[in-house]
Amino acid sequence: MLAIGFLVPLGRSVQSQARLRALAGAQSDARGVATALAAVAVSTGYVPSSNEMEFVLDSFGSPDLTVIMNDGTTIGRGIYSSEALGLAQSGSVVTEVTDGALAIVPVTFGGDDGQLVVTAFVDNDTLREGVNSSWLILAALGLVVVVGAVPLADRLAVSITRPVRELSDAAHRWAGGDLSARVVPSGPNELAESGEAFNQLAERLTDLLAAERERVADLSHRLRTPIAALRLQAESVAAPNERRALIGDIAHLEGEVTALIEDVRRTESAEATICDLPAVVAQRMGFWRVVASAQERTVTAEVDETRPLLVNLPAAEVLSV
Repeated sequence: MLAIGFLVPLGRSVQSQARLRALAGAQSDARGVATALAAVAVSTGYVPSSNEMEFVLDSFGSPDLTVIMNDGTTIGRGIYSSEALGLAQSGSVVTEVTDGALAIVPVTFGGDDGQLVVTAFVDNDTLREGVNSSWLILAALGLVVVVGAVPLADRLAVSITRPVRELSDAAHRWAGGDLSARVVPSGPNELAESGEAFNQLAERLTDLLAAERERVADLSHRLRTPIAALRLQAESVAAPNERRALIGDIAHLEGEVTALIEDVRRTESAEATICDLPAVVAQRMGFWRVVASAQERTVTAEVDETRPLLVNLPAAEVLSV
C-alpha cells in the first residue's frame, strides 16, 4: 500500500509534466511565428501578405502551425478552431479541441489592420509522449520495491520475534524444571539485554538451589552415620522390650531422614542425569566404613578416582543401590 500511495501520485505527476512540456513547446512555436510576423509588419509597414506568412510558417517546419486572418482565412495546414479569434481577444490561451489541445497567440497591428491569430495544435499522442514508458518504469520499480520489501520485512520481523520466542521457550523450560535452560542474547538492544538478564537470573537461582541441596544432602548424610551407630547400640540392649522400642524409634527417625534425602534426590534428578561412578562409590564407602568400624568389622574397597567413569544415572540413584 505504501508503494501504491507513492507511485500513483508520481505517475500522475509524470503525465502532467508531459502535457505541460508539449503545450509549452506549442506555445513557444506560436509565439515565434507571431514575433516573426510582427517583425515583418514593422519592417515593411503593412500586414504581412499570404506569401510572407507561408514563408514564416515554412521556416518553422511544423505542420501544426496555422495563421488565422481577420476575415477567417487561414494560412497553413494545422488544425485550428473557429473559436480561436474570439478566444484570442483575451490574449494568449490554451484550449482543448478534438484529439488534442490548441495554443493561441494573437498578433495585433495598429490602425484598422486588426489582428492575426497564430495557433499551434498538439495532438493527444504528443501530450502523452513518454508517459506510457515512464509508467512502465514506475510499475517495474514498484514491483521491485514490493518484492524486495517482503523478505526484508520478514527478516526484520524474525529478528524481533525469534529472540522473544526463544526467551519464552527458555522461561517455560525453567518452569517445567529444566534448570539448564538458557538463551543466546540477540535481536534489538532491549531484547538482548532481557536475554542477558534472564541468563544471569537463571545462573543465580541455579547456584542458590545447588547450595541449598548441598546443605540438605550434607546434613542428611551426616545424620545417617550416628543413626546407624545408634541402631547398633540399640541392638545390643539385653531387655527385649526395651530393644524393640528403641529400634522402632530409630527406624522412624531413619525413615524421616530417608524421606528428606529422597526429596533432595527428586530435585536433583531433573538436573543431574550423569555422574562420576568412582567418585560416588568412594563417597558411599566412607559412610559404610564408619558403620563397619562401629561393628568391629573390616571393609575393603578399591576405587580408582583418578580415572572418571561417567554413567547415565544421577548420583542420588547410584547412592540408593
